Amino acid sequence: MSQISVALKYLEGEVISNIGFEDKESEMMVGIKILEAQEYERKRIARDIHDGPAQYVASAVMRIDFTKR
Repeated sequence: MSQISVALKYLEGEVISNIGFEDKESEMMVGIKILEAQEYERKRIARDIHDGPAQYVASAVMRIDFTKR
């Protein structure tokens, strides 16, 4: 949850303005952490879709094919 809030604040422009960066490397590290959080969330959503609705659709298609035969 904290990763999502960091990503949202970054997208809203609040993270960079609230943190006084001494160098570009620390700013880059924040960007990397945000990208990691976004990638984690993308994978989680893809997994949820695959395990949920996609399985139901595949099951329905197989049942329809079975019923046709």
